[in-house]
Amino acid sequence: MVVSLGLVAWLVWPYDWHWLREMDAGQRLPRDRPWYELAGWLGKYGDFAYWNLLLFFGIGGVARIRRCGALRRLALASLLGAVFSGLAVNVLRFSTGRPRPFVQVADGFYGPRLEGKYHAFPSGHTATASGAAVPLLVACPVVGLPVAVVAGSVAWARMRANMHHPSDIAASVIVACVFGIPLGLKLRRWRKTG
Repeated sequence: MVVSLGLVAWLVWPYDWHWLREMDAGQRLPRDRPWYELAGWLGKYGDFAYWNLLLFFGIGGVARIRRCGALRRLALASLLGAVFSGLAVNVLRFSTGRPRPFVQVADGFYGPRLEGKYHAFPSGHTATASGAAVPLLVACPVVGLPVAVVAGSVAWARMRANMHHPSDIAASVIVACVFGIPLGLKLRRWRKTG
């Protein structure tokens, strides 16, 4: 996983500021204000405590009403994907020390930092949202696709709000895949055998 993250950072990093400048240029247009406000809303409510728990209880509630073990397992896999991805990313963010785009210092990796403004790489919101989506996409694409659209929207919002670079987002998706794909494959096997 560390090698994959390093490769993504190396490949995407040169384009980070160009892509963020393009977003920022659009942000200054008055007609673009609703998009900026949407990004703020998604950035706030795309967090684990809102989106992932709502998703878990939503799928879990339907599973309980329908008495469906497969849906119950989907809810659990989604929650586990989000938790594992979020924990891994929070350890990485603390240790890498990459400044967020709005911080007025040279971009780089400054090592372990406690200040949140140095916790850009990788994105926690994106990791938990994608961590919830990936197992669902693998195990049950009909349920996973709308969840993946929300996860993509959260990732966009975090860049739009100037909280993360594109390479932070890409690294988060890799972390989510590392945990989410095995969970989704396990669910698939259970569905075939049971």
